[in-house]
Amino acid sequence: MRAFALLEFVFGIVVLGLVSITCAKMLLHLKQKELFAQNTSIQTISLQNTLLQISHFLENAKTISIKDNALYFTDDTSNHSITLKNQTLFLDDIMLLDSLKSFEITPIKDDLLITLCAKSLCLQKVFLRYGD
Repeated sequence: MRAFALLEFVFGIVVLGLVSITCAKMLLHLKQKELFAQNTSIQTISLQNTLLQISHFLENAKTISIKDNALYFTDDTSNHSITLKNQTLFLDDIMLLDSLKSFEITPIKDDLLITLCAKSLCLQKVFLRYGD
C-alpha cells in the first residue's frame, strides 16, 4: 500500500513538473511577443514624431532644395539642413533620430515625399507646399 502511495506521489510530481514547464514556455513566448510589439511601437512613434517635426520645420520654410539626398531650407532667420550621417538624422548638427537605415526625399510636382526607414519599418509623409 505504501509503494502505491509513493508511486502516486512521484507520478503527481512528474505531471506537475510537465505542466509547470509547459506554462513557463508559454509565458516566455508571450513575453517575447510583448517585447517585439513594444519595440515596434516605440520605433513607429519615433519615426512618426520625426516626420511631424520635419513637416513643422518646413511649414515656415521660404525656400526648399534637395542636394545629395539632404534637405536644405531657409526660414525667416537662417539656413537649415536635414541630413543622414552614419545612420543618424541631423537638423543643423542636432540629432533628430538615431538608428535610421535610410532618409529619402522625393519631389512630387511642387510637394515632397519624405521617407524614413528604420530596421524593420518604413514610414512616409507627403509635405504639401501650399501657396508656393
